[in-house]
Amino acid sequence: MSDVRREVVASQVQEILNYFGKCPMCGESASARRITAQFTDGRVLSEDIAECLGYCGWKGAADSAFLAGAPPVLSHGHKNFQAPDHALPIVASGD
Repeated sequence: MSDVRREVVASQVQEILNYFGKCPMCGESASARRITAQFTDGRVLSEDIAECLGYCGWKGAADSAFLAGAPPVLSHGHKNFQAPDHALPIVASGD
């Protein structure tokens, strides 16, 4: 295994709309999101993460047993791009 450093160049978070899970810690409802990251070496990785909607703060891997149908129904999501190191800082206007 090489020690090549990879950096995220783009990421996207999408809500899994047909996920109806329960928190394994407190039993409250849970929601889930698919997080996708693209790296500088071109690899793209996705992971489905669930989180408690109650008070305990649990987060973990989303259990596909809680999907209402298959495959997951995803929201359009929000795509984020990493700024290059040489980019100018963003300054808020109106100060």
